Amino acid sequence: MYDLEAILKYQMDELQAKAFKIALMWETFAEREFPGYQHVRLRKNGDPRQSILWKYCYKLARETQGIIPDEEYKLYVLAQLHIMKHANPSGIYARIDPAILCGDKAWKRWKVWKRIYDQKKQQYLGENTEKITARKAKIEQELNNTKKFFFEKYGGAPSYEQVRQAMYDHSMIRWVTIDMVSPYYILMSPFVSRSLEGRGLDDFFLFDLNVYRGSITPEIRDLFCQIFSYEF
Repeated sequence: MYDLEAILKYQMDELQAKAFKIALMWETFAEREFPGYQHVRLRKNGDPRQSILWKYCYKLARETQGIIPDEEYKLYVLAQLHIMKHANPSGIYARIDPAILCGDKAWKRWKVWKRIYDQKKQQYLGENTEKITARKAKIEQELNNTKKFFFEKYGGAPSYEQVRQAMYDHSMIRWVTIDMVSPYYILMSPFVSRSLEGRGLDDFFLFDLNVYRGSITPEIRDLFCQIFSYEF
């Protein structure tokens, strides 16, 4: 409906342009997290700054200017949606609208989500090293916990279609974020690899998966094959 040329067309200043970009992120991620939901969107025609969605995003951009780095607004929007979705596992949701982006509660949600995100990013990093090797026992425990989670959720071994659906609706991102699924599973799973359909794994998950790749040895791959033999 809109592209970034609207910034020039409507002569937006820097802060207005930032709000417009956040609004586009909201439209994309809200639909992915809550498909079929009647989301608040930018107006179909005319100046997008007249939209309720843009006004909430402008409020967010104005109140967090200099506090949230520009590159983290994508994570901020995802954080709000992820937490709202995880808080209602029954699938019955309160009104999901861009008002959740602003205010004290939104900031608290962001800080909780970002703390988990940062912990996962730094979990195996040494202070001055980019690649480390995690202990085999630690990885084995994570993989077994992941398998247990899947078997409890699906009543047995999940099928490829079930894993693909979890990737498609971004449930898998939430599960990794809240430690229900190990990043090592994501990196080694044939089901996950097939479901990407040509997309990049790092771009899809928004995590720095290189943190974990250095620990995947032939021995760890053999271990994965034993635990998740149903994927082969």
